[in-house]
Amino acid sequence: MKYVKVSCCYCGKNFPKEVRRFNEAKKNGWKIYCSLNCQKLSKNKRVKIKCGSPLCNKFILRDPSDIPESGICYCSCSCAAVVNNKKFPKRKPVIKPIVPKICKKCKKEFYDDKERKYCSPACYSKRPIFPAEKIIEEIKEFYEKNGRIPVKREYHAYRVARFRFGTWNKAIKAAGFDPNPVLFAKKHVAKDSHICDSLSEMII
Repeated sequence: MKYVKVSCCYCGKNFPKEVRRFNEAKKNGWKIYCSLNCQKLSKNKRVKIKCGSPLCNKFILRDPSDIPESGICYCSCSCAAVVNNKKFPKRKPVIKPIVPKICKKCKKEFYDDKERKYCSPACYSKRPIFPAEKIIEEIKEFYEKNGRIPVKREYHAYRVARFRFGTWNKAIKAAGFDPNPVLFAKKHVAKDSHICDSLSEMII
């Protein structure tokens, strides 16, 4: 078996190589390495760069695509924090004063940064529930005062009325009035055979 002396393409070391293996590599354009370690290191494109922290000076390996335009890299988050804390001093946090609120049930003061109206779940469970009779009474009072029935946007408890009666038109009818006609709306026949303006009322 014949050998020929060749140079490693990575470390430059001279070593003997079989002639048939050398000819095969030359024919196919393959590179020749003295060991598997040199072959592995040749595929590693990372470069050695110094840590950007003046207190560290450790050398680290980084891929060229991971190196920023400034060319500064850090070996750890601690080294990056040392530099960035000096470069960008922390601002003092702005603490908003929390205004005390008055519980709508027990009238006690409580502190909360959310839109809570009651100090505890116990007070919330005892909150006054808007009855259907109260809604009917307020609709009648509005009619006596203004000479017409209120529209949805004029009534403060419209969502409660819709929850109690199913629809706003049903709340108006429960108060003894005819609801306002809906312009450009199609007339529907509900399940109980009455004519209604909205599709939601027909389904209910």
